Amino acid sequence: MTENIFKIARTSVILLVISILVIISFNVSGTNGNPIADLKEGKNNFIFNQSNIDFTVTDLIELNPSISMVVYYDSSLKKEIARLNIFGGIGNNFIIHSGINYTFYAEEDFILKVPS
Repeated sequence: MTENIFKIARTSVILLVISILVIISFNVSGTNGNPIADLKEGKNNFIFNQSNIDFTVTDLIELNPSISMVVYYDSSLKKEIARLNIFGGIGNNFIIHSGINYTFYAEEDFILKVPS
């Protein structure tokens, strides 16, 4: 009898862990956010026109895992700044601003979403 209780408890714990992993996976895969544009596989240029945007490029990539890289030209530094979506993110975690031309490199066609 005790052995059956342990089997039930172990099965319950396994199901709980699987449920948590599914929830985490669902949230990380970019299911939240406001859709704002259709982007195509490859290179896309995009300018955010929203007046009250307040998020980082990492926030944007987390919502849009199809993005492989985001690049923009920083006129004050006179160079391009980039964030790559590999190994947890490589490059600068810059703030996205309205009115700046960003170049997105996408692994596939997708709908660009921004944080709510």
